[in-house]
Parts: sequence; structure tokens; C-alpha cells
Amino acid sequence: LSFLEKNPDAKDFFIGEEVTVQVPEFRKSVHVAVYDITEAQHQEITYLKKNFEETVSYLRSEKIIHALNHLFHCFPPTSKGRAFLEKMISSFDLFEGLNGAIDEGHNAIMQRLSEYFPGKGLIGGSDSHTLIRLGSCFTACQSQTKEEFLQQLRLGKTTIGGKYGHFHHMFNDAMGVYLNYFRDLVFRRTVHIQWPFWKEARNAFGWIVCLPVFFSGALGGLTVRYWIEKFRQKDYERLITELTSN
Repeated sequence: LSFLEKNPDAKDFFIGEEVTVQVPEFRKSVHVAVYDITEAQHQEITYLKKNFEETVSYLRSEKIIHALNHLFHCFPPTSKGRAFLEKMISSFDLFEGLNGAIDEGHNAIMQRLSEYFPGKGLIGGSDSHTLIRLGSCFTACQSQTKEEFLQQLRLGKTTIGGKYGHFHHMFNDAMGVYLNYFRDLVFRRTVHIQWPFWKEARNAFGWIVCLPVFFSGALGGLTVRYWIEKFRQKDYERLITELTSN
């Protein structure tokens, strides 16, 4: 909003966000990308996001373009996998087919989703939480204006491209967020500016002390998670195959 206020002639820009929406029946949350929203719509989505059904219903009623990001991220146990997959397939027309933080195996499954379920479109996203991989994945539409792009996106007439991710990309993001906070707290003095100096010093000292713990914990945790997800890929493929065969 600040950028658009300073650059009123930037007609090709639109506002979107990734929303963490709760799916209570599975005790899970999903990440939903929404495109071309107003500030009022953002506030309503923020209010509704604790309830999946209400959120999706609102997005449809407002004709807001929305897509499900990284379907297999925090996927429920195999026993609930089919029900979860059925719910997601019926709830979205657009799915993230290329994610810059996920490995080739998961992306390959998602890129076949439009073949398995005709009428489903694909988007691509870097999933970059720092500037390191920004723009490493993209969604392209055959269009000349913002309006044409959004219309093609709504119809799922997209081309996706970019680079696959690996666990070290997620680790880099985690460390980037951690270190950027320290930089903004100590050197730029742009966060917690209302705090007294002793509070800023306390947090800065705590961040330094905890850095080795965070480094080793993040590296170990993300490595384990990467291989667990690698192992579960066959389950994901089987679930999709079973769903399409019926």
C-alpha cells in the first residue's frame, strides 16, 4: 500500500498475500495464495482464516483468485490423507505446481495434478522468506495488461517455470530471518524502537547466545524433515492414483 501510494502510476501492480488457513477437522493449516485484494478484503480474510469453510466461501463470493500452495506441506497422516486430499481437490481450482523451497519429487507430483484432475490450473512460487531466492520461480500468462493476466490466471491458463528447492534453501531462509532481525535490532535500530535501551540490549545478547542452538537445531530439524517428506512421496502418489481411479 505504501509503494502504491508513492507510485500512483504503477498500474501493473496488484496486492496479494499468502494466508495460513486453519482446517479444524484435520487439525492442520494450509497456505492459500490470494491475488488482487483490497485492504478491506485482507482484513476480512484475516478474521475468517481460523475457519477453512468460511474462508473459501468468502473468497468465492468475492470472486477473489485463490490457489492452494504446497499441497503436501504438513500433509496429515496416511489414515486421513485421502479425505484431506479429496477436500482440497474439491475446494480449489488452482494449485501450486512449482515451489522453490520443495524438492523435485514433490513438485513433479504437483505438476501432474492438472492431468489427473482436468480443469485444475497450476501456479509457481519461490516461497522465499528472504531476498535470496526471490523470483526463482514464476507464473506466466499470455497477456498484455494486469487485467488480462489476472483473467488468464483465473482460468488456469498459465505457464510455470523456475528452480526446484532443497532443504538447504529452507535453512538459508530460516537463518536469513534470524540474522535479519538481529541486524535490524542492533545496527539499523528499526525494530522495537519504542523500547528502552536495556530491552534492546537484552534481546541482542539473547540472540547472540541462542545463535548456535538455532543454527544446529534448524539444520538438523530441516534435514530430518526433508528425508521424511522424501520417504512419504510414494504415499502421496498412491493417494492421488486411488482418487483418480475412482
